[in-house]
Amino acid sequence: MERIYFCLVLLCITQVHSQEMIVSSENLVIVAKEFLELSLPWASGTFECQFLGGIEKEISIPRPQKNMKIIPRLPSETSYKGKVIVELLLIVDNRQEKKISLPFHVRVYQNVLLTKRFLPKHTSLTEKEFYTYRTEITHLGFSPITKIEEIQGKRNKNSLRANHILTQEDMEEIPLMLAGSNVMLHLEAGPLKITILARVLDNGKKGDVIRVVNLSSQKILKAKVLNESFVSPVLAEGQYENK
Repeated sequence: MERIYFCLVLLCITQVHSQEMIVSSENLVIVAKEFLELSLPWASGTFECQFLGGIEKEISIPRPQKNMKIIPRLPSETSYKGKVIVELLLIVDNRQEKKISLPFHVRVYQNVLLTKRFLPKHTSLTEKEFYTYRTEITHLGFSPITKIEEIQGKRNKNSLRANHILTQEDMEEIPLMLAGSNVMLHLEAGPLKITILARVLDNGKKGDVIRVVNLSSQKILKAKVLNESFVSPVLAEGQYENK
C-alpha cells in the first residue's frame, strides 16, 4: 500500500520549492474518484461519479524531508449514492499536513421489477407478473427488488397498480397456515406422542406462533407452525383457553 501512495504523490506533484511543494488539485480529484469507484458496492457500469467542485487549483504543503503519502478514505456512515465525500489526508514526514474533502455526486442505475398489470392483495408473486426496466435509483426512498429470485415464496401485502416498482416493503412471505384450515396438532409428553386434528385461527408462516382449536376438546391453544400440515403446542394443556 505504501508503494501505491508513493505513486499517487508523484502523479499529483506539480512544483517543488525550497520550503514547500505544490500539489495539483486536478490530479487529487483523479485519485479521489478512482478510490471512490473502487469503494462503491455497485457493479461496474451501474453508476456514475461526478466531481462537484469547490477545491483550490493548487494545494501547497511543506516540502518533505523523508516521505509523503496521500491517504484516501470515506467518512464513517457514508451513503454510497447521492452526495458522497472523499477525504484525502496529505501526510508529510509522518505528520498530517492537510485534510481535503472532495464532494462527488454518485448516480446509481439498476434493473428493477415493475408490475405488468394490477395485482390484487395477496397475489402469489411469479416472474410472469413482472417486467424489468433499467432506471436511476439514486434518490428512491425505498429498496427496489432487482432480482426475480427475491420474489420466490412471497405475496404482495396490498394491491399494486400496473407499472409499480416492486419493493421489499410490498412483499411478505406466503403463510403456510391459513385461518379456517385443518392441521395436525402434534403433542409430545415424554415417551407419549399424540396427533390431534385442529383448526387454524390465524394465518402463519413457518416458525410463527398461531392460535389453533383442538377439535376434540374445543380448547384454544398457541402452537408453532412446523410445516404446511403440522403444528406443535407451545402451552401446556393446563394453560388452554376456553373457546
